[in-house]
Amino acid sequence: MNPKMFYSLLGVTSLVVVLGTVCLYQLGYEVLTPVYVGITNAAGGQTEEQLLKLISESVTKKLDQENLDRLFQTIMSMANLDNPDDIKLVKSTLSENKHILSSILTKVMNSKYGNDPHKLPKTLLSSEISIKYKDMWRGHSLPIIVANPAGGVGNIMGQYATVYGLYKIYNVTAFITNLLKVNLNRFFDNVTMRAVDIGDTKEERTAMGWTELHKDHRTAPSTYFGLQLGAAGFMGPRRFYTSGCPIELQLFSIYREDFRHEFHFNEYLLHKANRVLSDFAQQAVLTKTDGSPTFISVHVRLKDYISHALKRWGVENIPDIYKGYLRRAMQYYKDRYQNTIFVFASDDLEYIEDFVKLSREKNIFISHGTQGEDMSLLTRCNHSIVTLGSFGFWTGFLSPGTTVYPDVRGHRAKSYHFTRRVIEEAQLDDFIPLPFEE
Repeated sequence: MNPKMFYSLLGVTSLVVVLGTVCLYQLGYEVLTPVYVGITNAAGGQTEEQLLKLISESVTKKLDQENLDRLFQTIMSMANLDNPDDIKLVKSTLSENKHILSSILTKVMNSKYGNDPHKLPKTLLSSEISIKYKDMWRGHSLPIIVANPAGGVGNIMGQYATVYGLYKIYNVTAFITNLLKVNLNRFFDNVTMRAVDIGDTKEERTAMGWTELHKDHRTAPSTYFGLQLGAAGFMGPRRFYTSGCPIELQLFSIYREDFRHEFHFNEYLLHKANRVLSDFAQQAVLTKTDGSPTFISVHVRLKDYISHALKRWGVENIPDIYKGYLRRAMQYYKDRYQNTIFVFASDDLEYIEDFVKLSREKNIFISHGTQGEDMSLLTRCNHSIVTLGSFGFWTGFLSPGTTVYPDVRGHRAKSYHFTRRVIEEAQLDDFIPLPFEE
């Protein structure tokens, strides 16, 4: 090896060889850091070229390990991974790609300190940072991310949207399971992600070569960083499927218009929603001089959320809290629009009927439809009021106007998907926070 060529490879470094030890001074990100490398058999009559080759190999090996350790620790400090399987995948993937770790480390550090905090989508690492592979599965590039359904309608929409966002950001191969396809096709006629069979049980999926990606942390439902690392290739050329209920607003909010197309209700649901709104308008008591009616949708998630809110977020007396919140939210719109018509939908119709009787409002109507009929109806309204839960979120996200949502604060906010912080970081500027409790 030509000495000039070797020294040029060292870049911004200096080299000292003393008594069989190489001290390589490497320009790090904060300080000039020395890297000590012991050279075996450094004496004994080697030629200059042999000695330089020996030094080069030893230094490269040492620096590769330094880069591996530093990159791994940096990623772990940025993510909330606590599942040992996911952590092991990240480390093994980095070990298998040592030849590109130096350039990745530079990009990661630049991303960590140079990212625009206001830029969407908000990712753990810059969308330009990824590890590419030539590996294929049935003609599709690896890695692959599959949205696997869990929970109700709002949750499965969130899973679809999260994986769709990863596809848009990282150009990763993305699918949904057959079951998720069936569930979404009950309501929507423009779902574009293709379905794939991944088996029905965890054991079947493992046997078929699928790898589960886990929730990063129990108390942080909006930090599924493992999904991002998997999509960016930092967990290897594998086939992954989601677990839990990822609803990563910061990843998919920028693609809102895409979802208004993806989650386009079928003709039956649209026709019924329009007919119901027309019937409500005819029954409402309106002042003609005030113009056309303004429809305000109101979704109230209650039944399972009484115990769920207490267990997950420490919120007691949800039925009583809702009453005050709903009155304030309705007043918000009455102060801004004439001829308001409030369209209620809920999983607890008895509660809503009692609320309507006590409110003495003249233009309140209650939907008695299915989940699909309710969501289609609510999204056809001009503006929205939502309570807790993902179903209500989607009625606001897909509707054309503003959405009033509960501003859940304090320790309760740490484990709730739709806090004010999450909404604002997703830059949903038409979502209006209103105090959840007086």
